[in-house]
Amino acid sequence: MPKPLRVFLCHSSNDKPIVRELYLQLRREDWIDPWLDEEEIFPGMDWDLEIEKAVEAADAILVCLSKGSITKEGYVQRELRIVLDYAKYKPEGTLYIFPVRLDASEMPRRLRHLQYTDYFPTDNRDWAYGRLLVSLRNRAKALGIVTGTAEEPRRADRNHLSDDETIRPFLARKQVVTMPRQVYDQILDHAQGNFPNMAVGYLLGKEENNVTAIIPLSNANKTSSRTKFRVTPEDYLQAELVADRDGLSLIGLFYSQDAGAGISETTREWAQPFFIYLVIGLATHPPSRRVYRLTEDRKSWIEYELSVG
Repeated sequence: MPKPLRVFLCHSSNDKPIVRELYLQLRREDWIDPWLDEEEIFPGMDWDLEIEKAVEAADAILVCLSKGSITKEGYVQRELRIVLDYAKYKPEGTLYIFPVRLDASEMPRRLRHLQYTDYFPTDNRDWAYGRLLVSLRNRAKALGIVTGTAEEPRRADRNHLSDDETIRPFLARKQVVTMPRQVYDQILDHAQGNFPNMAVGYLLGKEENNVTAIIPLSNANKTSSRTKFRVTPEDYLQAELVADRDGLSLIGLFYSQDAGAGISETTREWAQPFFIYLVIGLATHPPSRRVYRLTEDRKSWIEYELSVG
């Protein structure tokens, strides 16, 4: 069996519920072996010894921070000291400590040189997890640990989409959506130009599965543009006029997200069966891409192949 990435979760007992949620997400990744004290330390074991052994064996450390954990004396402070001691022996530039803020707490002085991710508020967690997974993948690749291909959706995407068993985004690959290379490059330019916010735009063509042009849009969601997008009625009417002028039809929508290429909450809520949805996932390099269509009964999703060239 291939060696997994060993990930230690450093946290305060007061933050156990949210840290446990993160732990369960990590467990769903085939290539990650997360370590959480309540799962690994059994009655009669030496707590201090087991913590130190786990930190020593870990390939990556998630330091989960909150206002309570930063100010509270106890095991989280001791664990952090152990982690920082081991970090001294890592080569410069090694991805090893990954700070995860659970609230708007101030970063401890000893960790301020490291980029953190914000695992809050609740609607930001998918985005934060995607960011964290990118860094963990990079750490795994540096150690020669296989994590899957860039086109493979992250496990969190698959589980998120299967919460409702009637939604099966990987139901079929019977049809192909075609697109010229220059059009796809325009989509990537729009996505990367708006990063880390979500980019959005319309797909145009004469046939429903043949994209020949796009209409880039500004994300009308100004308050949560990193995790959600919105298209206004005015955007739709203007796009219809442009399509009519050019002898084309609106056949779909594209959007980007700083995660895998899974179906976003916005799409799940507002999708129409007569549209195709092209999702660009910027969590990998090169970006992942997937095309979906909602079935007419609105109960399931069909995934199409995308042919660019």
